[in-house]
Amino acid sequence: ERISRWLPVHMYIGGAEHSVLHLLYVRFLSMALHDMEFVDFAKASYGDPISVFRAHGLITKDGAKMSKSRGNVVNPDDYFMAYGADAMRMYLAFMSPLTEDGDFRDDGIRGITRFLGRVWNYYNGARTSDVQRTSDVHDVSETVRLTHKTVKKVSEDIESLSYNTAISALMILLTQMEKAQSSFADVAFLLMLAPFAPHITEEIFELRGSKESIHKAPWPKYNPAMIQDETFELVIQINGKVRDMVEAPIDITEEAARSLALAREKVKTLLSGTAPKKIIFVPKRLINIVV
Repeated sequence: ERISRWLPVHMYIGGAEHSVLHLLYVRFLSMALHDMEFVDFAKASYGDPISVFRAHGLITKDGAKMSKSRGNVVNPDDYFMAYGADAMRMYLAFMSPLTEDGDFRDDGIRGITRFLGRVWNYYNGARTSDVQRTSDVHDVSETVRLTHKTVKKVSEDIESLSYNTAISALMILLTQMEKAQSSFADVAFLLMLAPFAPHITEEIFELRGSKESIHKAPWPKYNPAMIQDETFELVIQINGKVRDMVEAPIDITEEAARSLALAREKVKTLLSGTAPKKIIFVPKRLINIVV
């Protein structure tokens, strides 16, 4: 009964050496017991007790492998006391992709500490009230769009264990929130940050009046219609070489893109009155002027 409930393990995370040690003999024993009909879990997997294996990278300190003889071993307790558990947890998730080596540096964890300080100040600092926060309409609209995009990205990145890029997306969203001073993203941002900084988000969530733990709150959802960009950077090439870039509507037509590109002062100077032989337009990407 216990085997049926606990196995197979959904995901095993360990060092690369585990694939030829722990995983080798645990798989052999499990498959042998399965073939002998002593265990009946995961019949479709032929008794494999591990569904997915992910090998994590190693952490160095200031570019060198940690060693007691070198005196460069990181004691987590020291950093918990100096910066807090959230900063330590979040920095380890942010310093590098899970599957690659990461270099632990004190200035890195200090950067995360400053970010968490910004989060605290945003929610608890001296801000104008929600009623007074009537910022630029464009800033508010951008906050709404970016929030939906961030929910999508963070959700997908957590699923794929890409924690560093998920945190990076949250940093970008916080900057936009500070700029717009709109409350639209306030709850969603906290919910997305909670897996990485569980303590500070729990505290802020409670201070905002919630009676339930943030870790029991439903995960935010995004609207696919809201994550479409309204504009893009149109690359302008002349004979295949990038010469300029200009912001253009996402649905710009070839004729409009042609007019926009040819009207650019830099393009006019480079063409020097020469009429284009051909213009190649790639929607949502570039326009190439051939002379």
